[in-house]
Amino acid sequence: MRDAVAPVPILHIVDAAADDLLRQGVPSGGPVGLLATEGTLAMRLYPERFAERGVEVIEPRASAMSELVTPAIAAVKAGRVAEAYAPLAEAAHGLMAAGAVAVVLGCTEIPLGIAAGPALPFPVVDTVDALALAGIAWWKAAAGTAA
Repeated sequence: MRDAVAPVPILHIVDAAADDLLRQGVPSGGPVGLLATEGTLAMRLYPERFAERGVEVIEPRASAMSELVTPAIAAVKAGRVAEAYAPLAEAAHGLMAAGAVAVVLGCTEIPLGIAAGPALPFPVVDTVDALALAGIAWWKAAAGTAA
């Protein structure tokens, strides 16, 4: 986790998400669905980093983004969190129907919307939680305690 340039460890959110998929028993290789903002999807951060681990990424169709994901993210940002659950759950189910074995929630608003309703019936990774778990695991290893 140490970089040749940085003297401190660098924890990558995509690696943390991949590790959390394994922790949940999701077979490596995927494919995994990715719910994220349009900007995050455009960056290709998740597909490129997951590809290094042999994991294929399925993204929502443009219609699902414009009709479900983007409005749900806007609802969370406006404080209408409960309103975001149904469209986000529908988008997640769509990814599973497209062949995903799990869904990665790749932005900060989406996990809030998903948490506003019943748990989804398939593996889901909240990338913020996954990164926090990776940080705790790193700290425990550095401190010499059990993870």
